[in-house]
Amino acid sequence: MRKHLLTLSWLTILGLSAIIFLGSSGNPDKTKNAKATVGGEMTFTVRTVTAGGTYSPKHVLAIWVEDADGFVKTRKAMANQRKQYLYTWKAASNYNVVDAITGSTLTSHQTHTVSWDFLDLDGNLVPDGEYTVWVEFTDKHAQGPLYTLTFEKGPDAISLTPADETYFKDLAFDYTPYVAEFAMNETEICEYGTITFTDESVNATSWAWDFGEGAAPATSNTQGPHTVYYTTAGLKTVSLTINGSVTETKTEVILVNPTPEAGFEYAGMGLTVDFTNTSANANTYMWDFGDGNTSSENNPSHTYAEAGSYQVSLVAQFGSCNDEISDEISVPLVSVAESIDQPFEVFPNPSYGIINLNLNQNLIEPGTITIYNPQGQVVYSLPGSDFNAGSTKVDLSNQAKGIYMISFKSETTSYSSKVVLK
Repeated sequence: MRKHLLTLSWLTILGLSAIIFLGSSGNPDKTKNAKATVGGEMTFTVRTVTAGGTYSPKHVLAIWVEDADGFVKTRKAMANQRKQYLYTWKAASNYNVVDAITGSTLTSHQTHTVSWDFLDLDGNLVPDGEYTVWVEFTDKHAQGPLYTLTFEKGPDAISLTPADETYFKDLAFDYTPYVAEFAMNETEICEYGTITFTDESVNATSWAWDFGEGAAPATSNTQGPHTVYYTTAGLKTVSLTINGSVTETKTEVILVNPTPEAGFEYAGMGLTVDFTNTSANANTYMWDFGDGNTSSENNPSHTYAEAGSYQVSLVAQFGSCNDEISDEISVPLVSVAESIDQPFEVFPNPSYGIINLNLNQNLIEPGTITIYNPQGQVVYSLPGSDFNAGSTKVDLSNQAKGIYMISFKSETTSYSSKVVLK
């Protein structure tokens, strides 16, 4: 329970009566990741009893709110013709009655109930802290009775029924806080990965979400939960405003990592293969060379124990995001210097779909040429029985862009080359 301080002070000098409510104004702390100032509603009830002044039961009355720095807001001022006799309220407020109940001098004592939404004179939500409700009335041409009630504005609700005082009866005070708060099930995701936001606000009746740059959906006006994905990478700031005035902002609370794109090329001679990493949006890598050996180097070199075909895979990763690509390679590889023994040449390279295989005239034995797409699938095959010296045209115009592997195999020779489709 928060601290609740009740004080009563009064003077019977003049003869009109008034009730006053005084408060403080301020702006929510907007520093990075600051907790939002709590909003809410306060109601205060009091019944005044005549002080027996010269003009009783006629009186003037004011109710207002103050904070440690002074006047915040008037909630009621019944003294259009005799405001000057409300000495304490006049000194604090300088007659300011923005958004207050106002009226003429009262002809009888009665029960008064006022409320406050914790907005200051400029319509800004006041900060959390200690506030005091003031009541003043007078039924003489002089200072009359005063009553004060101090409370702590914060996340905890307050309900009080203070004891009656001589001139102030049937007192009641209630404070209902409005707290904007939300939670999310992730703080780090990949582009197009989903995250769920759940409202954890207190006493909310309306919601206005802003999920940040690149979010889909970008905003919402319902409570949720809301499942959101981000189309751009980076740190994201998310905010929730409830009841039109209370905002919780979490600054740079979500890290969206870019989606990696795995890729590699290779070259070499004999059983040794040099791999070139062409991946994008990644910072860690894991290679599997297809023979039980692995590497986490960026551009590894690997020597196979024996000739054969191997399925090589590369996992490219950034944070919790990854992408994988694999390709079948055949070793031993033949270097460019051994072109006299190359079974074919490829041109043009790169190509827009039509390639020519210039078959080596010096090739002694027939073999099979196979073309693989970037996913390792066979898209073209030239059997050994059809493999003759000269030029063979291959139409790959219906294939997707990418790096294609052309492999030649015979009983004694294995050779591979790459062609780029644009």
